[in-house]
Amino acid sequence: MGDRTPEPSLLTIPDPSDLSRVFFPNLDAPLTIQPWVGPVEVQEATDGTRGRCLVVVQPVRAGDCLFVTPPTLSVDVGDVAAAWVEQYQQSVVENTLDCLTEQALVNAMRVCLDDVQSATARSFLSLRGGPATSFAQSSASLQTLIQSTSVSLLLGNDTQPLLDDVIVSDEYLLAIVRKNAFGPDALLSYTNIEQSWRTTALNAPTPLDLSRLSLPPRLLGLFPLAAMINHSCVGNAVRVLVDDVMVVHATTDLPAGTELVWSYGPPTTPFAQRNTRLRAHYGFVCDCPRCQRERAAYRTDGLGALLRAAERATVARIDSRGDDDDDKSSSLSSLLQQWETQIWAHPALSNQNQRYLRVGAAQVYIQYLNQALRGLPTSNSDKTQLVLRQTELLHTCMQLHLAFCACHYASTEHLSILHLCYQLASALHVANSDHTSPTLSKVRFWTEQLKKTHMVRYGSLGENVDYVRKMMQHTRTVLRNRNGINLVAHKFV
Repeated sequence: MGDRTPEPSLLTIPDPSDLSRVFFPNLDAPLTIQPWVGPVEVQEATDGTRGRCLVVVQPVRAGDCLFVTPPTLSVDVGDVAAAWVEQYQQSVVENTLDCLTEQALVNAMRVCLDDVQSATARSFLSLRGGPATSFAQSSASLQTLIQSTSVSLLLGNDTQPLLDDVIVSDEYLLAIVRKNAFGPDALLSYTNIEQSWRTTALNAPTPLDLSRLSLPPRLLGLFPLAAMINHSCVGNAVRVLVDDVMVVHATTDLPAGTELVWSYGPPTTPFAQRNTRLRAHYGFVCDCPRCQRERAAYRTDGLGALLRAAERATVARIDSRGDDDDDKSSSLSSLLQQWETQIWAHPALSNQNQRYLRVGAAQVYIQYLNQALRGLPTSNSDKTQLVLRQTELLHTCMQLHLAFCACHYASTEHLSILHLCYQLASALHVANSDHTSPTLSKVRFWTEQLKKTHMVRYGSLGENVDYVRKMMQHTRTVLRNRNGINLVAHKFV
């Protein structure tokens, strides 16, 4: 008999403090994850303008698991790839990968709507795509779904039939997707995936065989319970997508009654750019504590002009995606030094606001660090200069770490910076002739920071030292190597 693909096994989660089987499943025995919901419930937002929200109903600690859920509906990656190949071979370029993926999800939603018993259809119709009168035939049934606070409904477990008066257009379904669906993360973005596919196609014989493409583990899915989490540029929860499963942990201690929030866009972009994107994609301007402080700083005489100039420089650097030559590294160093003396040390800027603003410039700092690492002295004769440069870089990383602790804690950017801190501290310890304090204490400090931050993002992993170490090795490979996601068996970060 030939080999047979193993049937997926069903995994329930008896202990949410140990999700090691979710993060590191046996690749030869696929798992079907059952939803698990912790101490959270859906409520109406207290301000009356943001609709529903997700609230913790008992005190939780940083690193506590809040919920684990697969999507109620997601696209088939193979089908999207096949559509992309067909379009590529016809030299059609008007539909990018993200557009093809969105349309595939809308088509899947339309199939669900044809089944009046579909709990999946009820789950995604409970999401707000826009004013119902603008996109859909107004009906009491649709309004009831949009206002529901039922967790069972949001998880796709509702047993009520879909009533005939719920009639929605594809335009409304697409609005639901664009406002609520979760796509690829930054490491496996639509752009990166499509660039990889185009490179493969250019070097492959024609017609292009679909099997030549490297397929990502996921593209786009609906997670209605997670969609209840409202926006803030200072989040208190973090999500990790493992294949098609979303795992959410608290990033700070939260008293009962606290609303869960996370950022709808990269927090590592400057204030004005963040709010321009939020207004364009979601129709609101953020008034979270971070934006309030940054808005006040932008309106401060003298300081505001400096911040606007820094934002223009940051956006230009982000758009350029960085360059590899030493001249660019030198210019970045001069730019960051200017910010240190003119902005971060400005008397009108509090430490908290300085850290918020530094997170908004984090992508420029990361470009600088990557270029500076490539330019480190390599010969033994430059040992003194090497130690000096490593010490300077470690100080820069420390400032970024403190900024991420104030905002965007346990993010992938934060983990990457912590791995670099450990790497630099270890190198300085090796260079220290007597291998004693204080270099040893710095290595221990950064080891502890790495461990602590991983056990917030991924949970305590059952306090199993081997699993925590395995997770740290996994993220180091992914985050500290070019195309690191392709070097690991488990495609998550």
